[in-house]
Amino acid sequence: VAITPTSVTLTGLGEAELLQATKTTAGLFEALDTQPLLGRTFRPDEEQPGRTRVAVISNAFWRTRLRADPQVLDRSLTLDGEAYAIVGVMPPGFQHPSPWSVGTPTDVWIPLGLDVLNAGRNRNRFIVLGRLNPRVTYAMAQAEMTAISERLARANPDPGNPGVALLIPLRQV
Repeated sequence: VAITPTSVTLTGLGEAELLQATKTTAGLFEALDTQPLLGRTFRPDEEQPGRTRVAVISNAFWRTRLRADPQVLDRSLTLDGEAYAIVGVMPPGFQHPSPWSVGTPTDVWIPLGLDVLNAGRNRNRFIVLGRLNPRVTYAMAQAEMTAISERLARANPDPGNPGVALLIPLRQV
């Protein structure tokens, strides 16, 4: 699961407002073993370019900005000038770990399009979440990620992006 924190501009609900957003591949919520309070989370096909834009919103955003509307599913949000259909509301207190946005809660999660991941060299930074196979130690996983990072850096040299992969156990985030 890849995630990257960002911000989006919400319009259409009064004055324009900057929201904290997380772009993510499908599977984030399942990897964190969390089900939405209402609706659903993203499907893998929703990561494809040109698909209908969907969003999962935080419980706090739902309560404060949308007045805990029980009919919120499929309601449209305009984010950065594009319409997104709300497909899910997360339970109270849900936040995913992110060393980039500690203390800044996410208001909305949107799919991280596979076109972004496949765009070659870009300036995006991603956090990747995964579960270790019970037969794999942390040291083994870090060694493999270091080797992969080094291969990618050799294949795509970029002085501004060293391409370092650092594994951090979720219990430490």
